[in-house]
Order: sequence, then structure tokens, then C-alpha cells
Amino acid sequence: MATLWKLILALFERVDRFYHEAFLDRPISLYGVAVGRIVYGLWLLLFFLIPISIRYRIWGELGPISHSIFLKELATDGQYSLLAFSPSLYWIDFSLAIAVLSSLCVMLGLFTRTSLIVATVLLWSFHSRNHYILDGGDNLGRIVLLFLIFTSSDSKLSIKSYIKDRLSSQELSSPWANLFHNAAYYAIVIQLCIVYLSAGLNKISGQLWRNGTAIYYVMKNSTYGHPFWGPHITDSYLLVTAFTYFIVIIPVSYTHLTLPTNREV
Repeated sequence: MATLWKLILALFERVDRFYHEAFLDRPISLYGVAVGRIVYGLWLLLFFLIPISIRYRIWGELGPISHSIFLKELATDGQYSLLAFSPSLYWIDFSLAIAVLSSLCVMLGLFTRTSLIVATVLLWSFHSRNHYILDGGDNLGRIVLLFLIFTSSDSKLSIKSYIKDRLSSQELSSPWANLFHNAAYYAIVIQLCIVYLSAGLNKISGQLWRNGTAIYYVMKNSTYGHPFWGPHITDSYLLVTAFTYFIVIIPVSYTHLTLPTNREV
């Protein structure tokens, strides 16, 4: 009986040690989260800037969804959008300007947490306004941005960290801050691993991916094929096979490549 209690106590000690190392002792993967912040900030910026010349045809009355239909869809789906406040083109311009500014601040690491909240709310608002332009990547982006709010993503590679380094000021993170950062980090990693691992396993289940010929048919498709690179790839059996297996290997190995191996980073 005494031996059993010792084993139970040892197990609890290991769990407690893992909990403190994984969540409380220090924020993990600060550089990785910072790079993620920059990438998603750039993604936000491109999402808002690329269609700026046709913004009224995407999010205005000239688009596929009128404001009245938009309000009905929001009421039916139980969603929200700041663009429901007014159909005015000036309101679209104002919201878009704030979205671009907050996205730039996210990418640069300036007023990061506030900028992430504003950018996420506006991204959700613009996504709700016209769902025809969205895909699965947009849904994943919203989830990751939501978790990034709780991370210390501006601790590295940001204007804030640059100013602190110049002033030689050291900021000690509290256990609560570490807990929120690490929990959000693991949530992001798990979400990405699930998405990419399921995508890779789905490819493996397909015969064309297993025999190394899937890219040939993708390149022959007028929607996905490239007019210049397509023929060069499809004419080479070696390139078709290499690209096909490479596209399968990357998502499947993503889980191993993403999980942190050094908590000091």
C-alpha cells in the first residue's frame, strides 16, 4: 500500500512539474509567436488592401448582397458585423481605414493586443458582409487571430520590444501572463496540427496522391494550372512525382515540425 501511495505521489509531482514548465514558468516560443503575428498581420493587410479599388462591389450595395438581405442573414445566423450599422459608403471607407491601420499595427507590433482585438472584430465584420469571397483559410485565420490576442506576441520582433531593448528595460512576466500565453500558443498549434494532419491524411487516402500523379491532373485543370509552369511540370514524370509526394509529406509532418522542442525559445 505504501508503495502505491509513493507511485501516486510521484505521478502527481510529475504532472505538477510538467504543468509549471509548460504553462507557468516562462512564456514559450516567443519568436515563433512573433513570426506568426507578423505573418497574420501581413495576411490581414493584404485582405483589406488588395480589393480596395472594388470595395463597394464586394462590401457595398453594388455587391452581391444588399444591405437589407445582409441584415436578414445576420438575424438568421445570429452573427454580428459592424458593417450592419450603416449601408453608407463612407462607413465602409472608415471601417476599412481602421482595419488597415490596425493590421499594420499588428504586423509591426505596436499597441499589439488592442490592434489584434480591433483587427479581429473588423475582419469578422467584413467576412460576415460577404461570405462568397471566403474559403477555409479565412475561417482558420479568424481562429488563430482570436488566440493571438492572449499571447505575448509583441515580446519579440516588434516596435515595443525594440524600444524596450533600447531603453534596457526588462519586464518580468507574471505566472498568469505566462499561463494565457502558453495556453493560447498550444491552442494555435493544436488547431493548425489538426487542420494540416487531416488534410495530409485525406490526401493519402486518395489513389492519385498515393501513386504520385495527382499534381499532373491539378496542373491540367484550367482553374488551378499555371500557363507557364504547368507544361514544364506535367512533361516530367520525375517532377510530377516529386511535387505530389512533397505536398503530401509537408502536411503530415507538420505536427512534428510545429510542436515546441525547446521551451527556452
